[in-house]
Amino acid sequence: MSQTEVRFGVIGCYGIGRWHAKCLASVPGEPARRRVRVLHLIDHLGAGGSQTTLVDLLEVRGADIDPSVWCLSRRILPELSDRLGRTGVSPQVLGLSKANP
Repeated sequence: MSQTEVRFGVIGCYGIGRWHAKCLASVPGEPARRRVRVLHLIDHLGAGGSQTTLVDLLEVRGADIDPSVWCLSRRILPELSDRLGRTGVSPQVLGLSKANP
């Protein structure tokens, strides 16, 4: 692969297993790559499937992934906040609401 080539990968939120996230984080037999910066933008961190899947992905990410999480609203479920804290990722809360668009 030349230095000008760029690789893109897409991970869907629905139906992805933990082993998939591990497989996508690094490819055996390929040389080590630079850390990939990933921004996860989510509407809230309350109860929901997308929110839980996001935290699942952060828990199994590879060492070459440098994640950031931006949350549009202040709604954060304490359980997800605790799990996020254990991953070492702290969400940036933008604090948007109907009154503060």
